[in-house]
Amino acid sequence: MSSLTVAIERFTANSIQAMNNDLDAIGYKLLNEKQVSEDTEVFQLNVTQNPTAWNPYDSLEQAYTVASQKTWQSRVM
Repeated sequence: MSSLTVAIERFTANSIQAMNNDLDAIGYKLLNEKQVSEDTEVFQLNVTQNPTAWNPYDSLEQAYTVASQKTWQSRVM
């Protein structure tokens, strides 16, 4: 494998990880701002873009948990 090929593979892997991290940060910012539908969309996009990474699924699960709690609270009150 040429050094150029190795460099391209590393760049691609780093770019994907950076995008994963950026989407995760945006999603958590929205989650902290209680923008439940928007954060869920961002986390879903992250899962779509990074289907083999575990962290996007974990973040999406947290968003679903918050959304579920918010729905439950609105029904009780």
